[in-house]
Amino acid sequence: MLHPGKSSVSPEKLQWQDLSLKELEIVLKSEEVTGEPEDYQYVRGDGTLHLFNDESSIEVPLESEQTVETAKIESKAQTVETTGAS
Repeated sequence: MLHPGKSSVSPEKLQWQDLSLKELEIVLKSEEVTGEPEDYQYVRGDGTLHLFNDESSIEVPLESEQTVETAKIESKAQTVETTGAS
């Protein structure tokens, strides 16, 4: 149960195999992440993927990447509709 004013970060720690392909791609592209994906545990929440290992804790934003990708897809769809309507 979520409480008002509380963070919606799930306490469930995930392994790299539990991530979606998009999440894994974002982790691999992040300059803050060093080492291999299997070196970390992951917690999803608040549009952020929290990465933990023995040496560090990193927060990787998910929302902005998804928003950018969605905008690209929508832009391509509009272009196809415009050119295909002639």
